[in-house]
Amino acid sequence: MTEVAIRTNDAAPAFRLFSPLALLADLAPHRRLIWLFVRREFAQRYRGATLGSLWAVLQPLLILGVYTLVFSVVLQIEFDSGITGNPQGDFVLFFFCGWIAFTLFAECAGQAPISIVRRQNLVTKVVFPLQILPVVMVGSALLRAVIGYCILLVAVVIITGRIPITALYLPVVLVPLVIFTLGAAWLLAALGVFWRDVRQVIPAVIRLLLFLTPVFYPLALVLRRTPEKYHWVLYLNPLTTVIESTRACVLVGRHPDFAALGILTLVSLVVLQLGYALFSAWRKDFSDVV
Repeated sequence: MTEVAIRTNDAAPAFRLFSPLALLADLAPHRRLIWLFVRREFAQRYRGATLGSLWAVLQPLLILGVYTLVFSVVLQIEFDSGITGNPQGDFVLFFFCGWIAFTLFAECAGQAPISIVRRQNLVTKVVFPLQILPVVMVGSALLRAVIGYCILLVAVVIITGRIPITALYLPVVLVPLVIFTLGAAWLLAALGVFWRDVRQVIPAVIRLLLFLTPVFYPLALVLRRTPEKYHWVLYLNPLTTVIESTRACVLVGRHPDFAALGILTLVSLVVLQLGYALFSAWRKDFSDVV
């Protein structure tokens, strides 16, 4: 771990904080260190478990099984989208599409407020590029999400017998989600250092967001029951566009909504740059607070 950056108390010029090129230049020298920490954090998550990293596959399968049992068997919720002709099969696929994307964002947002505080040794004692910590957190969550999407594709083959060619658009759909999540992680990580209440508020917000996001239900169902003039409000949630586009290209065999994804990408880039700028501006004061 020789790739470190020296921190100084001199504030960076404002134009540099809001420069995409400066952001890339700040991270590029540490790309090997980032990958090393991503692998380390991914491995530590399952360290000590008898099955080890196999839990990265078993855990989403268990979650899928539990929710399917509760909603499809116990509560007997009717869910027939016409994809498989089987309400249980439809629910499994639709739910998993939403759950993977939501979990990627929720895990990072939930851990971000304590990502700097819990590493006091790196903040106060070691000269270390703190800006990579949220990147490492998002990278580790992305690895688990990739495993989840692989499970999803296998489930699609088992239940429907085929994978639509439009599933190749899946990486394109995930780009704005990853960008938005990283920007939010930088912002929440910085806020969590100075305002400790953030770590108490975010879990509650995430729980509320779970039910405001079309994870357990198709968006079309809500649109039919909501006045048309309020439809735009539903799309203020960035996860809505990602989840619906995933379902379109992986399950329905339809092209994702590129216009909505384009708008979401632009918004995500703004969030990314704002999160990086605030994190960089406040970073010099972290050691005084932690």
